[in-house]
Amino acid sequence: MNNQGKKTEATKMHIMRHIWNEHLVQGDRIPSVAQLRAKLGVGNVTISSAMQKLQAEGVVEIRDKVGVFVVDPMNTGFKGPNIGMVSGKIEGNPFVSFLNTYMAKSFSDKDCSNTWFCLRPEACGQTYNSIDDIDHLRYMVLSGRLDGIISLELLDGESEKFFQKHNIPLVYAANYVPEPNHICLDYAHIFSQSFSYAAAAGFVQPAVIVQAHCDWMEKVCLQEMPKFFPSNHYFPPENCRANCPQWADSKEREIWRKNLISGWLALRETERPDILIIPDDILALQIGLELLARGKWMPWMLVMRNKDMDLPGFSDLPGFSDRVFGEWVLDIKNFADFIVTNFTNILRTVSQAKPLPFLGFRPEFRFVNKFNSK
Repeated sequence: MNNQGKKTEATKMHIMRHIWNEHLVQGDRIPSVAQLRAKLGVGNVTISSAMQKLQAEGVVEIRDKVGVFVVDPMNTGFKGPNIGMVSGKIEGNPFVSFLNTYMAKSFSDKDCSNTWFCLRPEACGQTYNSIDDIDHLRYMVLSGRLDGIISLELLDGESEKFFQKHNIPLVYAANYVPEPNHICLDYAHIFSQSFSYAAAAGFVQPAVIVQAHCDWMEKVCLQEMPKFFPSNHYFPPENCRANCPQWADSKEREIWRKNLISGWLALRETERPDILIIPDDILALQIGLELLARGKWMPWMLVMRNKDMDLPGFSDLPGFSDRVFGEWVLDIKNFADFIVTNFTNILRTVSQAKPLPFLGFRPEFRFVNKFNSK
């Protein structure tokens, strides 16, 4: 396909997207050539060629000196929006696997198709990735085959500018960055409420445990913890997270967990955390099993649990389950629907060129075991 052919196809896809976004039906009028020329920056020949293709496919009817009107938006020539879904390493990451599957189903329910893109293995673990770290993504954009992108990985500035240039909406999901065009778990709410529940129950010395370093997450903890606990009565987040890379293997993470626990056990019991706040059920269970194996001490825990995963022992392991004070129950299907619903709203308003404000998803919380501070 030559350059003129690509322009024609991209213009055709834009008109089709407009029909879908505006829910146009038979008899509704398409924007004029002058309006399309001003909006798309293409010439009359390109617009005319695109309209003729759509007429040949039975989607529109061109009425001489009157305008162009929708005939059948659901004709075989019409395709709903095709959404690119970018993710990193899926193997060994059930959360990403579940989220991708549920988002694909939710898009299908909204008459959208989707195309999955994965980072190249050597790029996994980078803070920011380039579009060239993702096979075929650049080609799909240039050929006009994508209408929007949801990425579970952060992309660099040059990649973002590339999508803007080609009028492709980009939204980040899952990563916690409370900035425009991000849809993710609302950790500010989760941590703030966790500290509030813990303080109200009588806990005095919490520790937030995370594996991966996240500046935003630590910033939230440092802002919220002093509101509920004296500054010298909680463990700094930088002392309670892994220093190993994001994609570190299980052995590196095991060493980190053992060192963390050994550091606590070296303290007097009154100096140890009395509750661990862990937004990761697998990590919480791993730490619990290690503490049970050592048999010297078991703090209380407030955790985030994945509703879609029934971890063996999480709910019925003596010495661990009865020390779970409360849990945030993450329903990944509801989270996926939240992402997709808000993203399709973006597609309908993309012509306004306004960034989407940060949207945070809040899981449900429930108390599990009663804590008695006496």
